[in-house]
Amino acid sequence: MVSLLKDKFGGILREINRFTGFIRQNKLICAVFLFSLSFFIYQHSTGFSWDFSAYVLNARYLLGEGFNFEWIRQPLPSLIILAFSFLGLASEYVYIIFVSLLHLYSSLKFSEKFDVDRTAFYVFSMNVFVLIFALKMGSELLSLALLQLFLAHIYEKRSGIYYGLSVLARYTNINFIILFLLQKKAGKIVFSLLLALLAAMPWLIFSYANTGNPFIGFIDSYALNVNMRNRDGVASPFLATDLLFAFNFTLPLFLIGLSSRRNKNYYLILFVAALSVVSFATIPMKEARYLFPITIGAAYFSAISVKDYEYKKTLLYAFVLLTALSLLLMPSAIREQENPQLYTELAGKNITCMAKSNAWVPLNYYGLPSEPYPEKEQLEASLNSGYVVILVKGISSPDYLHNEPFLRQHPIMEETKDYIILQGEGCRPQQKSGLIFLDRVADYYETLDRNVTKCEIAFDNICRYFHAM
Repeated sequence: MVSLLKDKFGGILREINRFTGFIRQNKLICAVFLFSLSFFIYQHSTGFSWDFSAYVLNARYLLGEGFNFEWIRQPLPSLIILAFSFLGLASEYVYIIFVSLLHLYSSLKFSEKFDVDRTAFYVFSMNVFVLIFALKMGSELLSLALLQLFLAHIYEKRSGIYYGLSVLARYTNINFIILFLLQKKAGKIVFSLLLALLAAMPWLIFSYANTGNPFIGFIDSYALNVNMRNRDGVASPFLATDLLFAFNFTLPLFLIGLSSRRNKNYYLILFVAALSVVSFATIPMKEARYLFPITIGAAYFSAISVKDYEYKKTLLYAFVLLTALSLLLMPSAIREQENPQLYTELAGKNITCMAKSNAWVPLNYYGLPSEPYPEKEQLEASLNSGYVVILVKGISSPDYLHNEPFLRQHPIMEETKDYIILQGEGCRPQQKSGLIFLDRVADYYETLDRNVTKCEIAFDNICRYFHAM
């Protein structure tokens, strides 16, 4: 018994010594990690994030406590938050800590596999662009961490697991499937892809059991973010400023790193960076954060550029200081989250009927069960069926929000400079809502007496082509 206790105590001491040894040998990495984690926690505490809150709502729904579930959302962030849900509100902050640790681990593993200085790579990967967007919306840093693990093990079969998980964290990561060709052997590629499918299988089964379509999340996301954007002509242009922001202070070092000795790692990471830019350029709606995967290339080539630099340590400290100062000087609207005061005010009203709103995510998050707003042609029917319609004036949609003559034709319950609340005579009981974007668009077309299939909503001309064959 005494011998067993000594062995256990000795094991604990060895782990403590190992941990303290890592800190002593990687002081700058630990300092950057603590700084970035502190910023992420501060940023999240400053207000409301639409996307992050949508992931939280999905987690609550899966737990049986929420009213709203959006199939369009990638499932992995919600599943991780769900795992920590027993902590209540703290689960959101534990999620931030978990993802930050996962990214640190993936950076160390990536550095080891690609033979690059771990301190330099991690410092450059935590640049101002990454700090701003890493956890502001909820999934970017998680996606980046899993992509780095995928690349770190790209020549191994288990890379498929990391790839599958990365797609569940960010659907656009499916573009990196081409990298499996690096494994060369057909059997190995097939096995890796099967592992990727295995990683996604629980979610595919859950989706099929609840909607009849295992790929509903992918299809919903493609329909909204690609096909409908193209159809409505609301594509945004490719801005060089987005690319400059993504590189920020790493840009000169990245360019220097491009002139370094070329090997298979060089060409692999260059291809990943190029694919990230091409993917960004081809999507209709472009936001700077969609360039997040380019961080791998920016950090890798920057780290290569300072490999033999005499004053590398000084440069790294200067980079960290410059990044910290940039965060402090950046406008709070970019650095922080949205003020939730209006949403908490609306959610706190004594509304006992089911609501429809252009702010359905924040209202659900703060406790008022809501569905997405009705289109203009559906407004009267929504009111007649007992919905309360809450429209926040600071949100751009729907188009009729500022059409005062039209709104005056309907019963107004309350109006202020910030919002307008419409309510008919009935009262629809509050209920759970699983939101499928395809269903919502199909219902709208049905209101217009237009015969448009869900396949056409999602894939447009592809469906029409096969229908015509």
